[in-house]
Amino acid sequence: TGAVTKFDANLAAVAALRRVEAEQRPPTPAERRTLLRYTGWGGLPASFNPEASDKSWAARAELLREMLDDADHESARASVNNSHYTEVHVIEAMWQAVQRFGFTGGRVLEPAAGVGHFIGAMPEALAASSSVTAVEIDRLSGRLLHTLYAPFGVDVRVAPFEKTPLPDQWFDLVIGNVPFGKYKVADASNRPYARFSIHNYFFGRALDLTRPGGLVCLITSSHTMDAHYD
Repeated sequence: TGAVTKFDANLAAVAALRRVEAEQRPPTPAERRTLLRYTGWGGLPASFNPEASDKSWAARAELLREMLDDADHESARASVNNSHYTEVHVIEAMWQAVQRFGFTGGRVLEPAAGVGHFIGAMPEALAASSSVTAVEIDRLSGRLLHTLYAPFGVDVRVAPFEKTPLPDQWFDLVIGNVPFGKYKVADASNRPYARFSIHNYFFGRALDLTRPGGLVCLITSSHTMDAHYD
């Protein structure tokens, strides 16, 4: 908890990721714990403001800029508004609900996977009988996700959800915590939900991708159900 602690944990995770990638090897157990403490940059806009009046945060922003190349830095900065850590007890409760709904395994999609906490908290019995596809738009989070879970068979796609080719009516379960905001995704298609706000877009596309009788279980704001739109 706390902005400074989260920043330090994120920086340590980035350093560990760079080391693992450079040496082309799986993370050690200690490095894995470091990678899992990455919480993203949601709520940490000061991390990208080297002109901040708070000199300590200005120094942190400079340090982060030095650690990341241009593409990674821009991708991380763009995630400030909607990259938020989901607490594990919330994820565990969602998996319990999914099991009570009757899900016993199958094809699973996580459309905004972050570093993969929904995958990491998946009950062992479900993991043993499921294939998982995970999509993440942020470059850093996506590489962390790949390092942590691709070696265990997770199909990791580092790309925007709206631009990721996925088969309609294919998945048995879509689960996760979708990005939320009063803005739209870059989808120029004729999909009926293409102009929805981003959180509702994720629901619309998830429903297209899920087979009849499948489950879509996503965290969103009360605005989704309280909206005036059908």
